[in-house]
Amino acid sequence: MPLLYVAIGVALLLLLMIRFKLNGFIALILVALAVGVMQGMPVNKVITSIKAGVGGTLGSLALIMGFGAMLGKLLADCGGAQRIATTLIEKFGTKHIQWALVLTGFIVGFALFYEVGFVLMLPLVFSVAASARVPLLYVGVPMAAALSVTHGFLPPHPGPTAIATLFNADMGKTLLFGTLLGIPTVILAGPVYARFLKGIDKPIPEGLYNPKTFTEAEMPGFGVSVWTALVPVVLMALRAVAEMLLPKGHVLLPYAEFFGDPVMATLIAVLIAIFTFGLNRGRTMEQVMDTLTDSIKIIAMMLLIIGGGGAFKQV
Repeated sequence: MPLLYVAIGVALLLLLMIRFKLNGFIALILVALAVGVMQGMPVNKVITSIKAGVGGTLGSLALIMGFGAMLGKLLADCGGAQRIATTLIEKFGTKHIQWALVLTGFIVGFALFYEVGFVLMLPLVFSVAASARVPLLYVGVPMAAALSVTHGFLPPHPGPTAIATLFNADMGKTLLFGTLLGIPTVILAGPVYARFLKGIDKPIPEGLYNPKTFTEAEMPGFGVSVWTALVPVVLMALRAVAEMLLPKGHVLLPYAEFFGDPVMATLIAVLIAIFTFGLNRGRTMEQVMDTLTDSIKIIAMMLLIIGGGGAFKQV
């Protein structure tokens, strides 16, 4: 019976969103309420469960997505994303730009959780799609495929790490075989599959990309743009390396865990970006703070919908 209630809930969710065009967050909360009541939960317990689901799902994710959106907005508004995009296009050419996104996604995805890497990579994908004048899905799918495979196949990500631990598998071999399986998977799910989507040309969501074309003088250098954007990747990668190499109780481990935590790593990146992409580019602190405020407005509804999904899951 619980599976039947879930099926009814999913059908109701689709009906509310597709037929009645109801906002996704409101629809998820209403469906969570309905499923809870159908299961015979006391009404007051349904509300408690919904609140627990929203809080449990967002948790640190809200901070990570918030800081990630800030970093991405600063990167886009100063011309850093355009600098990276144009450099990748120059090096790989428009014909092979998918492989540039696959490589970047694989590197970023090795150290970052999927949702963090996705948020950080979005401005780059938008800039590449606009600069190369190719459909968004044509370059977005290869990037997402690389992030997905690294998150699902390679330690130190939670899934493969947990499975390796469960079967007492060697972590190094798990990483090796995960890479060997991951490469063809990324190729098929990324560049190959994206070729069938080339005819689907969806516009870039409003507010998530700065359509301004920057001059050479206005854009920061490629090195500064890349390294500022990769600060979270580097910090989290160092944490992963420290946890693998240093013995338990080592004096450096707490510091590695502190600075390599996704929330702390993205916060540090934002603080650096305020200088490299803001103050150092001649912008005032007030202008930089306005940019950060705008970035949160963009992801506010996205966070609520994710929280609504957590409420549905909890019930």
